Amino acid sequence: MKRKPLVQSSILPEFPRPLTTVDVVIFTVLNDQLQVLLVKRPEDSAEPFPNAWALPGGFVDVVEDRSLESCARPPRANMT
Repeated sequence: MKRKPLVQSSILPEFPRPLTTVDVVIFTVLNDQLQVLLVKRPEDSAEPFPNAWALPGGFVDVVEDRSLESCARPPRANMT
C-alpha cells in the first residue's frame, strides 16, 4: 500500500536541500502547572495544518542561516 505524503510538496518553501527544520520548546511552571509555548498556525489554506497549534519553528535556510541556534531565535519571537 502506498502512503500519501503528510504535506504536499507544492506548499513547501523553496530552500536548498537538505530540508531541515528547527522547533523551539519553551517550558515554564505557572501556578504549579507545567506550561508550554505554542503558536497558532496561519489560517491560509496554502499552509500545512491551517489554524492548528504548533511549536514555534520553521525551515532552516542552509544558505542564509548561520547556525540552528541563530535560526531559532529572532524570527520565532514574531510568531508568538
